[in-house]
Amino acid sequence: DFKTIADFRAKNTEAIRSVFKEFTLLCKGLDLFGAETVAIDGSKFRASNAKKRSFTEKKLTKSLKEIESKIDDYMAELDQNDQNEADIPKLSAKELKEKIDVLKTRKDSYEGLLKEMQEENKGDISLTDPDARLNG
Repeated sequence: DFKTIADFRAKNTEAIRSVFKEFTLLCKGLDLFGAETVAIDGSKFRASNAKKRSFTEKKLTKSLKEIESKIDDYMAELDQNDQNEADIPKLSAKELKEKIDVLKTRKDSYEGLLKEMQEENKGDISLTDPDARLNG
């Protein structure tokens, strides 16, 4: 990331200057440029990231609780459907199982992200752009 590069540059200023000097002399010796223009790229780009693909510990914890609640609701609905076989269920057992599987997969993913955030001591994590951070 930019901080790593900035730190490296700050710690190795003289070595970098020497490399630039030698590279310039090499290019001149090989007649690779006319020495007419010097340009430096100082471009800055704003990170782009969708809020749906950025997570904080609070957001992950809330999402995990919501998933647990939905799984409990679906399990209760399955139990209710078992007891009321004559009634037409809102969702079939197969549909409920599919929904539970999707939620469990999402739960595993969120738990992995939460663990990664805690291990790396990060306040947030972005799936789209790892360098992007949430504002606020």
